[in-house]
Amino acid sequence: MTDKYPQGFQSIVKMNCLDGQEFAGELRPDKSKAEEAAATQAMLVYKEEAKRLGLDRVGVAANKRKAVGPPIPVGPPGKKVKLEPGVIGMPGLVPQQSANIAPNNKMDLATHCARIARKIMEKSDIHFETHQVEGDDGFQAVLRLQCLPGVWGSRQFVGQVQRKKTEAEQSTAGVALAAIKNDPFLMSKFNEPPKQKNIPPRIGKGQGKGKAVTNALPVNVPPTAQAFSYPAHLQALAIPGIPQTGFWG
Repeated sequence: MTDKYPQGFQSIVKMNCLDGQEFAGELRPDKSKAEEAAATQAMLVYKEEAKRLGLDRVGVAANKRKAVGPPIPVGPPGKKVKLEPGVIGMPGLVPQQSANIAPNNKMDLATHCARIARKIMEKSDIHFETHQVEGDDGFQAVLRLQCLPGVWGSRQFVGQVQRKKTEAEQSTAGVALAAIKNDPFLMSKFNEPPKQKNIPPRIGKGQGKGKAVTNALPVNVPPTAQAFSYPAHLQALAIPGIPQTGFWG
């Protein structure tokens, strides 16, 4: 499968003979070069296996004609070839110590992915494929982050071989987390401030557009007493028993 981007073409090759493993190549100026790049990524992963089968030498067809007996199996059933920790097809992108186990690697990775993609993570967004390794009693996990933008959504990350599946996934999550932190574009998306939500004013029935409704109820103010006093010319006539000042009820 080949996709066209403004910067060029990118191909993804799917190996149906190897449990549907997919490999993404780097961007290339034309479609044929992009397909070659994807095939190269697949060969880098299975380089050691190709050597075992003699497929890395000139004259492979002649070697096949001389072969006798059944073909050499890739590995025991249910087990796969051990992969080098890091980003598949991009050796040296992250330091080897990034594959060390940390109990919060998966949680930190999910946090970074959610902030970069600006969405709640679903199960398919962070996808682990964990399997037993040929010639080893441990497990190795391959991770794809389909929630990430651009070519990062098709890249694959591999951690160290561990005795437990959970530890293998924590190791691989550490590799992916280091690769994300090492990429300026992804970190710029991570550090973007959240978008402010514009909340429109509430519109009441019959109020018309643009008229905000207040929830304040009218306040009934009790009448206040009004002070009074007699005029000056009457104050001079003091009448016993009648106050000179007072309040109207």
